[in-house]
Amino acid sequence: MPFSRIISSFKDKKILIIGDVILDRYIFGKVSRISPEAPVPVVDVVRESFLLGGAANVANNIIALGGKVTVAGVIGKDRAGDVVGGRNRPHGRRRQSGGHGKAQRRGVRRD
Repeated sequence: MPFSRIISSFKDKKILIIGDVILDRYIFGKVSRISPEAPVPVVDVVRESFLLGGAANVANNIIALGGKVTVAGVIGKDRAGDVVGGRNRPHGRRRQSGGHGKAQRRGVRRD
C-alpha cells in the first residue's frame, strides 16, 4: 500500500491509545557549576518549554492526520499533571475521567 494511502486512511478513524501520558520539560539556561550536595548541574534558567510525549504525543500526531482519538493513561499528581490534565490542556482536549499516579522526578538543581 502506498504511503500516501496509509496516511489518508487515518481520516475519521476512531483510535484508542493506551499508554503513558508524558509531559516533556525542556530547560534552557547556562550551567554554572556542579552542585556540592549532589552530582547534578546547577542551571541559571532562561526559559522552559513543555511538549507532549508518550501516548499524548501519539494522540496529537493521529489527530493531525484527521483521526479521532481516545487516550487511556495515567496523569501524575504534580505540576506536569496539572499542565496535561488541567487548565493548560494542549489543543483544547478534555479529560473525561482521571487516573493519577505517583510522579517521577529527574533532577537538575535550579538556583
